[in-house]
Amino acid sequence: MKRKRQMLRWLVRLKEPTAVSIVRRACVFSFIAMVFFTVRTLGAPTTEDFAKLASQVVPAQARSAAAVPPATVPASFSISPRGFLKSISAPPSYHFPAQPGAAAQPPSAIARDFLLTNGSLFGVSPLAIDFREERARQSTARQYVRLQELYHGIPVVAAEAVVQLNLQNEVEAVLGDFEPEDSLANNGRTETQPRLSADAAVAKAKEAFIAQAAPTQIQTSTPQLAIFAPAVLDESGESQLVWDLEVSATAPKKFRYRVLVDAARGDIVRLWTLTPSALYRQILQYSIVSMSTNSCSSSESLVRLEGQPPSGIADADSAYTYLGDTYNFYLVNHGRDGFDGLGATNRAVVTYCQSCLQCPWNNAEADSFDRELHFGDGWAVDDIVAHEFTHLVTASESGLIYTNASGAINESFSDVWGEFVDLTNGHGADTPDVRWLIGEELALATLRSMKNPPQYNNPDRLGSPLYQPPSNTYDNGGVHENSGVNNKLCYLLTDGDAFNGQSVYGMGITRIADLYYEVQVNLLTSGAGWTELYQALRQAAINLGWNYSDRLNLYHACAAVEIAGPGANLYVDKSSTCPNPAGLASCVFPGIGPYLTVSQGLNAAGPADVVHVRTGNYNEPMTINQLVTIRAESGPVSIGKP
Repeated sequence: MKRKRQMLRWLVRLKEPTAVSIVRRACVFSFIAMVFFTVRTLGAPTTEDFAKLASQVVPAQARSAAAVPPATVPASFSISPRGFLKSISAPPSYHFPAQPGAAAQPPSAIARDFLLTNGSLFGVSPLAIDFREERARQSTARQYVRLQELYHGIPVVAAEAVVQLNLQNEVEAVLGDFEPEDSLANNGRTETQPRLSADAAVAKAKEAFIAQAAPTQIQTSTPQLAIFAPAVLDESGESQLVWDLEVSATAPKKFRYRVLVDAARGDIVRLWTLTPSALYRQILQYSIVSMSTNSCSSSESLVRLEGQPPSGIADADSAYTYLGDTYNFYLVNHGRDGFDGLGATNRAVVTYCQSCLQCPWNNAEADSFDRELHFGDGWAVDDIVAHEFTHLVTASESGLIYTNASGAINESFSDVWGEFVDLTNGHGADTPDVRWLIGEELALATLRSMKNPPQYNNPDRLGSPLYQPPSNTYDNGGVHENSGVNNKLCYLLTDGDAFNGQSVYGMGITRIADLYYEVQVNLLTSGAGWTELYQALRQAAINLGWNYSDRLNLYHACAAVEIAGPGANLYVDKSSTCPNPAGLASCVFPGIGPYLTVSQGLNAAGPADVVHVRTGNYNEPMTINQLVTIRAESGPVSIGKP
């Protein structure tokens, strides 16, 4: 058996890019399947492999042929730095071919089957990888299934995908981030059996917080085995088996963290805060009851309930008002009933301190476990209230992990809705000089500018020298600073402006709030970074029915802040004899090759794509109304004249 495993591992790494070798590889793999009953393709696929899947889109069944674009339009896709598929999206009104009998299957089964059927493109195979449903929901126009990657049955932290289907159970898009099987299988530290017991992991986790609370005061959740793959969260390092648990305490200082403990040695691998720094309202006031040299005690008293008159406590009445404003914005614009969408009580504690020995507290936070908001003295202002409320929405929906790029997107989403509420609630000053400032009503200082992030030392684009690289220590990987990238993007899309060589027209608060809500609630996964955000924004624009001009405007804005990926390369060759034109550079098995006309290439091209036209005379009168690059290949090219 050991020799068979070694033989299989050697054979499946054969990688030959030519058309003949593809046929040869298929034969070799068929033989392996007969002997070992399974196929494991671990080598990185080629661009042609991706293009073949992208070219297979077909019109949606529910629409007439006249209502869809030309059949030559392929899907768009993005590739990870490791050479595997990260996302793929059919054009509007198209979907990917369904497997026989798929219509009778539940959406989660169809989504899982699509990933496994195309697993070699995603870097996974059924030999060791599987997917389980985390959540499924349906809107009036489509369905969304969120899947968790499993390695030998163990979840890989933040390795997830959203599979979008139409109402006929046909796959329209996949957006996600997987850890390739090669990276897991060839890493000696990725064990599947822990050497450290769950109880020992709890003890190790408690030791890490001994300076903040006595062991008897620390609570933990039941540890769960998981695999931590740093690359999923844009960090370096090898994957490893961990115990995944929550650690919390209420005294002397209140805290709650998600902690990963090395399942072999007991080291703390990572920890992430679960309290980033809802309409039935409960407003409580924090106060110190007693104080001595080494100890103190505090209490929280209910000062205002829903429907009651003002309490006379400034912070309490402000929190009451602004929680109402935030709740109403989500309800009116998104049809959302509370931070959880299920009408949860909106509970806030004002004049709050994390420890009564360190009071007053100049900050605010959202406690997703206790499902309440905490505001230090004077911090219950409108954009901060909406900011913290949105952290609870994020915890209920995308679950963006509070570190590195995913944490920066988490923080930015809170700034986005914080400012949207601030600009629409009719309270406070909204003059041009304070528009897009976060916390401008705080006595301490304004926190950030969404219009001009560098004013407060935050980056306004991915390549800014102010951008903080991934880190396990500083500000959870720069989550507050790096939020400036998406903050600038939101400003550009909402108000419009020229920036970084791009010109963007404003689309208004309502449309951009809808765009971000579709991304937040339906399309983003917990470990999403900037590439995933860009792909989710593009898909959200399609889902919302944006026309080409608006989708192009979105591209300009994303290019301005440097999160837009490079365009695709499409090829046109009038001399091609390949029967299935799909924009590939050459004719490959089974007969898929270049487009035959420039018009086909332009119809298929999206923003920033490059259409490579092989030498020849293309007598095609045409109108070009999109951002696209046309390049001559292999000699002179003439377009539009006989």
